[in-house]
Amino acid sequence: MTHQALLLDSPATAALGDALRAALAARALLLDSVRSASALLQALDRGAHEVVVLAQAHSPPDELFDTLLGLQDGPSVIVVLPGHDAAGRTAWLDRGADDAVGADVDVGELAARVQAAARRTLTRRQPRRWLHGPLVLTPEGRRVSWMDREVALTVTEFELLAHLVRGARQTHSREDLQAALSARAQGGASNLVAVHVHSLRRKLHPRLIRSVRGLGYRLADPDAWGAAANSRRV
Repeated sequence: MTHQALLLDSPATAALGDALRAALAARALLLDSVRSASALLQALDRGAHEVVVLAQAHSPPDELFDTLLGLQDGPSVIVVLPGHDAAGRTAWLDRGADDAVGADVDVGELAARVQAAARRTLTRRQPRRWLHGPLVLTPEGRRVSWMDREVALTVTEFELLAHLVRGARQTHSREDLQAALSARAQGGASNLVAVHVHSLRRKLHPRLIRSVRGLGYRLADPDAWGAAANSRRV
């Protein structure tokens, strides 16, 4: 997968831009370049850049940097400053830059920093997921899939299943699972957990949730579904 970086440079930093473009190409990253703040923002509107490198010889306007920081799911920002201004780099980091280096930085090192920043951006943008064999839970939107098939769960069913997945190596007592459910499920019938476990087994797989006599419930081993389970691991 090729990621994209966006460089804001100037005639004074054109050589750095050319060298960085070549170094990033060797790492399968594309580098676009612009010469003005307005062009940079327009480029961000058109494409999904993971990193912005501010490499002008002078500091960009505060409003540009503030705009970059305010973007929802915005790119990581790396600032390249002239000389050996350690205090200036510290100030940029304190302002919220993801990284700050001097203009004399080794181009190979800068390319590695851009690639690392791109990975961080992609990780931040990806929904957090919990996996257990062929079971995938995405808390954002309370989405659940089993064997690559979307399964609709109630809020309480999702909360119960998520608690089991987070403690997949543990056996959970009925009391523990009852306490994990939201306030809307509290104070219900004494067999509330058993009812929801039965529903999850029916919707997902009869052997997904094991009953441990005298102790409670636990998830079956993720390898219990063989190759199908192994193919879903990430």
